[in-house]
Amino acid sequence: MKLQPLTTSAMTILLPIALSIPILGQQVVGVKSGVIHYVEGDVFASDQKVETKLGAKFAELKENQVLRSEEGRAEVLLNPGVFLRVAETSEIRMISNKLSDTRVELLSGSVLVEVSELGDGNATSFFFKEHQIIFRKTSLVRIDADPPLVKVYQGEASVTFNGQMSVLKTGKSLSLDGNMQVAKFDVKEGDAFYRWGSRRASYVAMANVSTARSLLNSGYAMQNSGWFYNPYYGFATFIPMNGMYRNPWGYNYYSPGRVYRYYSNYAQGGGGYQRPTTNPGHNNGPAYNSSLGYNVDSRSSMSSNVNMSAPSQSVSSSPSAPSVSRSDAAGAGNGGAVSQGGGASGRR
Repeated sequence: MKLQPLTTSAMTILLPIALSIPILGQQVVGVKSGVIHYVEGDVFASDQKVETKLGAKFAELKENQVLRSEEGRAEVLLNPGVFLRVAETSEIRMISNKLSDTRVELLSGSVLVEVSELGDGNATSFFFKEHQIIFRKTSLVRIDADPPLVKVYQGEASVTFNGQMSVLKTGKSLSLDGNMQVAKFDVKEGDAFYRWGSRRASYVAMANVSTARSLLNSGYAMQNSGWFYNPYYGFATFIPMNGMYRNPWGYNYYSPGRVYRYYSNYAQGGGGYQRPTTNPGHNNGPAYNSSLGYNVDSRSSMSSNVNMSAPSQSVSSSPSAPSVSRSDAAGAGNGGAVSQGGGASGRR
């Protein structure tokens, strides 16, 4: 039977069932950044078409290898908690795939970088021509090559050019044409690529809950946050070592320990039980106008010639990021690790 991603409403119905099923499947291990996690359409690594299949080993970008999309999009796992999503007609180069020093260059097109956790000892930076972009905290950042621009939808990023550094926070953009001009933008505006990124974030968060529960039940000892494979979804999800993280889109990632806190209370008949949810009611995404459709940003041409639909079931809205609140919880957990690294830097 072909597996289809679940909508948020379906997740609410099926979550108790999913949590009762152990996660069984091939362990997919990667010790470096650059795992090509998911593709739609035509995506190439060194001119070889990339395909992701259930149970197959994920391809990994080697140092200086180029990833190119035509009528397709890709999701790449960098440091644990850092997702790179590549738009259609785009090209990136993996300068360094070390977890301690991940460096990626945007050659053309557009990318979205979701930073849900910055682990200790891990670092991720992007380059566009002579500009270097470094992520400082939980963030959602878009980088475009034409027109050359970086936008911070949530969090914070610093851009360095010719020795001059500019720190951008939520709602600020910066031109990458050498002028280092900062401007404001509406974080609720998004195009087809932005909405696809939001849907992908929701699917990955859905896979987190059953995976975290399986890790807990198996007695796997979490040493670091990491990527863990969920064969029922056919892709990996992010599992924090401790606590619960809310990613920049507003979806939750639970550690095994945090899932235990919810479900042990329920099993013992305790009051105040609250089932884990992937998205706690955040729906302030790109604005919809019944006569005009979604507002789009300056790169609206991205969707003009390409009909890239998400998987057949989709989340109805793409949330812009809320602020992240944090607390601690111990974690324990088993599953197929894609990569692990770094301790928790901010959690709920």
